[in-house]
Amino acid sequence: MFSTKSYLQTLEQILYFKKNSLMLHINNNELDDIISETKHQFYNSTELLNDFRKDVSPYVKKINGNTHE
Repeated sequence: MFSTKSYLQTLEQILYFKKNSLMLHINNNELDDIISETKHQFYNSTELLNDFRKDVSPYVKKINGNTHE
Protein backbone atom coordinates (compact mmCIF):
# COMPACT_ATOMS: atom_id res chain seq x y z
CA MET A 1 0.00 0.00 0.00
CA PHE A 2 2.57 2.55 1.09
CA SER A 3 5.25 1.41 -1.32
CA THR A 4 3.06 1.72 -4.42
CA LYS A 5 3.14 5.51 -4.48
CA SER A 6 6.84 5.63 -3.71
CA TYR A 7 7.52 2.89 -6.24
CA LEU A 8 5.69 4.84 -8.94
CA GLN A 9 7.52 8.03 -8.00
CA THR A 10 10.83 6.17 -8.14
CA LEU A 11 9.93 4.71 -11.51
CA GLU A 12 9.08 8.20 -12.78
CA GLN A 13 12.44 9.45 -11.53
CA ILE A 14 14.26 6.60 -13.29
CA LEU A 15 12.41 7.29 -16.55
CA TYR A 16 13.17 10.99 -16.18
CA PHE A 17 16.82 10.16 -15.58
CA LYS A 18 16.90 7.86 -18.61
CA LYS A 19 15.31 10.54 -20.82
CA ASN A 20 17.72 13.22 -19.61
CA SER A 21 20.78 10.99 -19.78
CA LEU A 22 20.17 10.61 -23.51
CA MET A 23 20.39 14.38 -23.89
CA LEU A 24 23.80 15.92 -24.17
CA HIS A 25 22.86 19.07 -22.27
CA ILE A 26 22.08 17.49 -18.88
CA ASN A 27 23.41 19.55 -16.05
CA ASN A 28 25.51 17.80 -13.37
CA ASN A 29 23.54 19.50 -10.61
CA GLU A 30 20.29 18.25 -12.13
CA LEU A 31 21.75 14.75 -12.39
CA ASP A 32 22.81 14.89 -8.73
CA ASP A 33 19.31 16.07 -7.76
CA ILE A 34 17.68 13.20 -9.66
CA ILE A 35 19.95 10.61 -8.06
CA SER A 36 19.47 12.09 -4.60
CA GLU A 37 15.68 12.25 -4.91
CA THR A 38 15.51 8.69 -6.22
CA LYS A 39 17.59 7.40 -3.31
CA HIS A 40 15.46 9.39 -0.87
CA GLN A 41 12.20 8.02 -2.27
CA PHE A 42 13.52 4.46 -2.29
CA TYR A 43 14.71 4.77 1.31
CA ASN A 44 11.37 6.22 2.45
CA SER A 45 9.47 3.50 0.63
CA THR A 46 11.56 0.82 2.33
CA GLU A 47 11.15 2.43 5.75
CA LEU A 48 7.38 2.76 5.35
CA LEU A 49 7.08 -0.84 4.25
CA ASN A 50 9.18 -2.05 7.20
CA ASP A 51 7.08 0.03 9.62
CA PHE A 52 3.88 -1.33 8.08
CA ARG A 53 5.14 -4.92 8.44
CA LYS A 54 6.00 -4.33 12.10
CA ASP A 55 2.59 -2.80 12.79
CA VAL A 56 0.59 -5.59 11.15
CA SER A 57 2.75 -8.49 12.31
CA PRO A 58 0.67 -9.24 15.44
CA TYR A 59 -2.51 -9.25 13.36
CA VAL A 60 -1.01 -11.55 10.74
CA LYS A 61 0.08 -13.94 13.47
CA LYS A 62 -3.44 -13.96 14.91
CA ILE A 63 -4.96 -14.58 11.50
CA ASN A 64 -2.54 -17.42 10.88
CA GLY A 65 -3.15 -18.83 14.38
CA ASN A 66 0.48 -18.47 15.41
CA THR A 67 -0.05 -16.65 18.70
CA HIS A 68 2.14 -17.78 21.57
CA GLU A 69 0.95 -15.31 24.19
